[in-house]
Amino acid sequence: MAARKCTAKFWLRAPDDRSVVAQPQTSQVAPPDSPATGIAHGTHRRKLWGLRWNDHCDAKCELDHLFARWVMSRSRARYLGTHGYSLIELIAVMAVVSVLLAILLPRFAPALERTKVNSAASVLASDLQYAMSLAVRHRKPIAVITQSPQRYVIRERDDPTKVYRTRTLGSDSDFSLDEFTAAPASVYLYPNGVAMPNITYTLGLNGYQRRVRLTQAGQIRISRGP
Repeated sequence: MAARKCTAKFWLRAPDDRSVVAQPQTSQVAPPDSPATGIAHGTHRRKLWGLRWNDHCDAKCELDHLFARWVMSRSRARYLGTHGYSLIELIAVMAVVSVLLAILLPRFAPALERTKVNSAASVLASDLQYAMSLAVRHRKPIAVITQSPQRYVIRERDDPTKVYRTRTLGSDSDFSLDEFTAAPASVYLYPNGVAMPNITYTLGLNGYQRRVRLTQAGQIRISRGP
């Protein structure tokens, strides 16, 4: 019986031993009843691990295709695991990143400074609300006293040793403000909700300013600087 051609390129085990040999794309395959194979070939189209062929392939042929795919996947995984980047490639990437940072950092710096000033103004307004709530809760006047540098203290007016909160807005804090003033330096909050006198805080960093104003009626407003 004439031998048939296998149209698939695969690895084929030799019939006499268990060694693996590579077969070309048009390799000869033994006929279905050949004693070399001992297994009848199938006659239907098959698909195994993404490989398709139209030859009359038997179970042994399928195992050969499976073994070949396994060997190729192991070889590829071993190659990808050991393959890396050269020193020149790493230096080139670091140089490109450095240039991009040098270009973009000056543009982002003003936005970060504004965010710090706005956050500090919000924190100051929250602390003033907290001081007013303390006055109502304890039925005692609460003092908010501005100290230098860039610092204020919330305590009882008649008992300087009873301090409720101390806040720093200068360079040793997360806000890093270079300007923090209050006019006047102190304000007193009473249990009836009155603040004496009116006070205006000015917060700034590199020329960007925000103002926090506390009125006698206990209203707190945040506005832009001059």
